[in-house]
Amino acid sequence: MVEGCCCVVDDRSEKQADVGSDEGKEGGEMKIQTCGSPHHLIVADRCLWGMTTFIEDIAVSSVGMYQPHLPESNEIKTIGSDRHFETFVFRTDGDWSKKVAKGERGDGFVDEYNHPNIEDFSEIDSYSYNTTVAANEGHWMVVEKWKQTEFRIENRNR
Repeated sequence: MVEGCCCVVDDRSEKQADVGSDEGKEGGEMKIQTCGSPHHLIVADRCLWGMTTFIEDIAVSSVGMYQPHLPESNEIKTIGSDRHFETFVFRTDGDWSKKVAKGERGDGFVDEYNHPNIEDFSEIDSYSYNTTVAANEGHWMVVEKWKQTEFRIENRNR
């Protein structure tokens, strides 16, 4: 866990294979950080569910259970066309873990919690759900998809 970050729920490194390397040859470590708050949707502060997983230069942000009229009403509204939850994938300013390791913290690239800035809020991948279970499973499915080095390279210019 990153010290000082109130919302980090998972902070780890995973071995990744070098792209184009021989089978079984290990590459560097992939830095992954998950926090319990979404990093998109202007009304995310009125949503009861959300999380973001940062994978090098990718942010997988999920949000849902929108309650626009709290505390007057507990009514849950959709956050988009026929959906109560969504997962969006965005590019960040670069590989945040390398910049943090160099001590480039709080420099506009990352905030005081080591979260990177999202480069452009035009999503490069998106999914919709209508239950908490589907949204949670969907978030982790998208994380697994974008953890694949070859997939990230193939979709670099999306």
